[in-house]
Order: sequence, then C-alpha cells, then structure tokens
Amino acid sequence: EVAVKVTNNGPAASDATTVQLFDGNAESGTLLGEQAVDPIAAGGRAGFTFTWNPVGASGSHDLTVVVDPCVAIVPLPGRYCCWRGEMSRIT
Repeated sequence: EVAVKVTNNGPAASDATTVQLFDGNAESGTLLGEQAVDPIAAGGRAGFTFTWNPVGASGSHDLTVVVDPCVAIVPLPGRYCCWRGEMSRIT
C-alpha cells in the first residue's frame, strides 16, 4: 500500500477533484490508481491509500502523485492548483 496525504494550503475550501498515483512520471508512467477528493477545508488535509503490489516489477520505481490532473479547480490569481509530487524511490 501507498499512503498519500493531500493538504489544502489555500485560504478557502477546495473544490472536489481527483488524486492519481503513477509508477513513473505522469506523462509516460503507468497509472496505478485514481481516487476522488472531496472538498478540503482551508488548512485541511485528506488521506488516501492506494494498493500497489510491486512483486514481479523488478528494479527501482519512482512514484508520482498528481492532484487535480484535469485542472478542475480554478486557481486564485497568482496561485496554482495542480500539484505533482515525486515520492520516494522504491527499490
């Protein structure tokens, strides 16, 4: 399992969106899972768990998390909402 925490650092509640987990980068990696994200209050946090069994997938793996991949959340001026984060390398 892979645990992911999404935090809303903005000044207002977020809109609903999705969070995705990839093996590799989001552009060319393998989508391991996608989950709905309910609105998160300003300063709030939500946790998600993805099931991933790397047995049979030899070598190192760089996991990438993408929040709001379709840019469904309209950002405030000067702010970005889509977030991509590299996770720890799993060997």
